[in-house]
Amino acid sequence: MRRALPWLWLVAGCSRVVVLGRELGDGGVDAARPDVDDAGGLRFDVPRDLGVEAGRDVQGELGQDVAPDVAPDVAPVPGGQVRALAAGDAFSCALRTDGRVWCWGQNIIGQLGDGTTASRRRPGWVPGLEGVTALAAGAHHVCALVGPEGALWCWGDGREGALFREPGAVTLRAQDTGLRATAVAAGAGFTCALVAGQVRCAGRDDAGQLGRDRDAGEGVALGARAVQLYAGEATACALDEAGRLWCWGRNVDGEAGHSARAPSVPPRRVEGGLETGSLNAVALGAHHGCALRGRAVWCWGARGEGAFGDGQQDSVAASPVDTGWEAERLGAGDGFTCGVGSQAVFCVGANAARQLATDGPARATPTLAGLGLSRVGVTLLTLGSRHACAELSDARTWCWGDNTDGQRGDDSADTTTEPRPVRW
Repeated sequence: MRRALPWLWLVAGCSRVVVLGRELGDGGVDAARPDVDDAGGLRFDVPRDLGVEAGRDVQGELGQDVAPDVAPDVAPVPGGQVRALAAGDAFSCALRTDGRVWCWGQNIIGQLGDGTTASRRRPGWVPGLEGVTALAAGAHHVCALVGPEGALWCWGDGREGALFREPGAVTLRAQDTGLRATAVAAGAGFTCALVAGQVRCAGRDDAGQLGRDRDAGEGVALGARAVQLYAGEATACALDEAGRLWCWGRNVDGEAGHSARAPSVPPRRVEGGLETGSLNAVALGAHHGCALRGRAVWCWGARGEGAFGDGQQDSVAASPVDTGWEAERLGAGDGFTCGVGSQAVFCVGANAARQLATDGPARATPTLAGLGLSRVGVTLLTLGSRHACAELSDARTWCWGDNTDGQRGDDSADTTTEPRPVRW
């Protein structure tokens, strides 16, 4: 029998808002390999020798084309409500209805786009951007679509070419790539954009993330026309106009959704029960992916510490499985998953950084993520490596989980099990 998320409060006329996808992952550079932290969870930290103290000149060291630590433009007052959220490895960004972007958290290589390398514990404005319509956060970079033509602007870590420029540049302020796109997704050191109906990817390609042979042209060869894109740590997917999912990239844990258990290039249709299409949402994590077919949660890849929410741990599903629980929207992180249902957020999987918004070990079944997110609707949800943020229908933004670099946005550096409101 399917396990619906517990019905906590009955509200008439509750509408379903679907947030598609989540940009997650880490470590877009060879020096930033994962290691195991004291709690046993995977960490994907940028090497500290790439950091910048206040006033330190790293122009030649990182190849950046904008002077570091310059004073940002005078920021406007945050206007309108939050219309989109995106979380990277240790930072978060929000797009407000006035078309401006605000970011907070780690800024060691320009992830916040404010012209400095100073991390922030509260949101800071990304200058030079107006009329933004969409937002995608990778591990250490961000891309946005601007204006009616979908001009693609990016900033942050471009050392492997993820900013659609020559590898080697770190960009501290948003810059126009020259591309015009209708969709964008960002992963660990790579970015994919839908340009003139064709999927184009740039950046890291050690596991087939770019979806093509290097000598086969710029585009990703799909068997159908793409309408939406998603990216995980080293995997990307496209939803076609028939509602079918195509994935490529790393597949050692089945995270590309088929049984080959090897890098998937070119893209292949996701196997299993999702072959008939009609997907409402897709979320890609570090080593797993999940999708909503109706309200049913289907997942594939590495279960890890229980990321599927089906009660199982430490196993791999190389093709999608029906997990038995339901949600209205989804997010996927590094070994954990969150879903929205019954006006509340529920999370499963790894919990070393309290990313489930509760104390204790990892959970393999959905667990209520803090009472502070209940009683009102949840309209947006995004997951980073070890933190998460949600927008409530009362126009408040809440974050929880790892706060080492201020990615919770509440002007603190403490850890807590309860979600905290972002301090605008």
